[in-house]
Amino acid sequence: MLEKYRVTVIDTNASFICGSDETVLSAMIRSRCGPVGHGCFGGGCGVCRMRVESGGFRKIKRMSRAHVSEADEEAGVVLLCCIQPLSDMTVSAIQTNNLKLGKEQENGILRNIKTGPRTTAGAGF
Repeated sequence: MLEKYRVTVIDTNASFICGSDETVLSAMIRSRCGPVGHGCFGGGCGVCRMRVESGGFRKIKRMSRAHVSEADEEAGVVLLCCIQPLSDMTVSAIQTNNLKLGKEQENGILRNIKTGPRTTAGAGF
């Protein structure tokens, strides 16, 4: 049975609904909420790195250890593209690789942030 949960982003005080069958990142993009960008959707780029402050989740993909160490993961740091909610959740932004929140992110407007050169081969662009 599909459950729906509320995810609240502390940094913007925005919230959105996420189904138990979708990743938190997918729901955030659909809802146009949150101070996070996106890149690979596969757990490898680290752009969607945030901290789960409260609530339960299930990890559905392996998170790159280059972006989320075991200690980070134990402290609630996750890649939003790799988790699905098991309850209502609260998340907060983490500055990564000198990435700073811009005015667009502070206002809860989602931007696509790429950290390297754009490639189109096999990416569906």
